[in-house]
Amino acid sequence: MHELSIALNLLEVAQQTMSEHAESELVAIHIRLGPMSGVVREALESAYLIAREESFCPNAALVIEETELMVDCPKCGDHQVAVSLNDLRCRKCGTVSGRIVGGREMEISALEVKDE
Repeated sequence: MHELSIALNLLEVAQQTMSEHAESELVAIHIRLGPMSGVVREALESAYLIAREESFCPNAALVIEETELMVDCPKCGDHQVAVSLNDLRCRKCGTVSGRIVGGREMEISALEVKDE
């Protein structure tokens, strides 16, 4: 379960950033997670609950924003949300080989803090 190492890494990055703001308390870590990130949301949420227990922020929430699978059509250039991983056909012109341009994200988008 690599989600535990990801959760630990999220907490490490948050702790490094928060060390510059000692007067603030971390309320939540906000992340963006794409369908092709290779991360299972439910497993990450469970791993995060375990990892945060012994961390500097045992009460900080993990807020996950799921992103969409985005493709560009090589024929007509249209930028659109893919129907599914199994159907990357352009809805505008019907071309089958869409280029994936979004949906691989697994990134911290914000740290929510409360000033003391």
